[in-house]
Amino acid sequence: MDATLMLVNGLLSAIIFFVVNGQYSVKIKMSSDKVRKGDDITIVCDVTNRLKTNVTMSWVRKRGQVETTIAKDGELREEFKSRGRYTVTRPEVYQQVESSRYVFTLTVTDLRSSDSGEIGCFLPENHVEIFKTLTVQTPVQTIRLNSTAVDNTHATTYTDNQTMYFQEGDAHRFACSVSGAYPEPTVKVYVGERDITDTFSLVSTLKEEGPKTSDGRIQAVENLFYEVRRTNSRLNITHDFNRKRIVCVADVPGSDFPVSRTSIEVRLSDFCPKFDCADEVVARPHQSDVQLRCDVISEPDVVAGSFHWKRTTGGNVSIEAGKSDGLFTGYLDSKNGNMTAKEMVLRIAHMFPQHFRSYVFLARNANCSSTKEILVRKDTSEDWHSGSTSLYDNVITTTTRNSVATVTIIIITITATAV
Repeated sequence: MDATLMLVNGLLSAIIFFVVNGQYSVKIKMSSDKVRKGDDITIVCDVTNRLKTNVTMSWVRKRGQVETTIAKDGELREEFKSRGRYTVTRPEVYQQVESSRYVFTLTVTDLRSSDSGEIGCFLPENHVEIFKTLTVQTPVQTIRLNSTAVDNTHATTYTDNQTMYFQEGDAHRFACSVSGAYPEPTVKVYVGERDITDTFSLVSTLKEEGPKTSDGRIQAVENLFYEVRRTNSRLNITHDFNRKRIVCVADVPGSDFPVSRTSIEVRLSDFCPKFDCADEVVARPHQSDVQLRCDVISEPDVVAGSFHWKRTTGGNVSIEAGKSDGLFTGYLDSKNGNMTAKEMVLRIAHMFPQHFRSYVFLARNANCSSTKEILVRKDTSEDWHSGSTSLYDNVITTTTRNSVATVTIIIITITATAV
């Protein structure tokens, strides 16, 4: 039995499937390859009989291991007739010189997910059959995010956009449950922009609903949908979750339905400032505008910052953010306009030899403070500077912060005293 694909135009513009079997040539086509719940569809079975004898044909649906006859010899089975949405027509017959052509039509209105399956026509005389997939897309009906403690106590089901307070280090089992969609939806979980789906297991079940017999069996499937659940065994709440969303997202593949989602905003209760920056910075002697940078988050927000180091000649130096001391200026600003994250910057206008040392950043919120030590190390590579040094090799051009003024300083001697 050979199969060929062809694209046609007009009302029945879907892909046509052909089957050729000695006496018969059979093709099936649908009015649309993409349908959703509530749409109508027309399916045509076009049979050419080379012996010019009468043709009997049955409409059949296969779903999984179950095969159901929809209509036989132009008559709907009672199960489908009672639904009021299925119509079959007597074949249109076209007598040709060497064959007869029979065109059978099946129309289904107000499509439901339960109409999905492999729809085909079966010619019993020679056991010829041909099928085409009908998938009735149905949107997600419910999506929920819930959690329990790791010992399966304290179960919580969240409402969308709910703000939840956790302690840093809390561990929970989170689950995302999606129901009502057909075909099987894709379900993903995010923390902020980070996809953490691969840390969740997946259980997916195809559910059937309909009137039941006295022994509990479904007489006729009226609703077909998936229940999908993603669950992780342990999700540790760390400081970088603070003020981010845990988001559950469900999408019906191949459809144009809006993506379904639900989320909670994570708030951590009172944690000291956390630094995100390198432990050391490499600079060259007499390099201009060296900047040491750290991102800082905390709950509540950082309200003050300062910078500290020891002079080589003895004694300590401290400057508050927003202040300057000689070649040193400290900054504490919101990061990219985000008031919940701060950036601390210590700017060194010119690197004298005595400036290669450790610097301590200190950030404070209303409850506590934290520190971060950064070592500025001398670049020992051989290619950072070549050739002789002239008087004008040590020209520093700096632009003051929040200003367009430019200052040019020509260093006559590099042995001047600097902190």
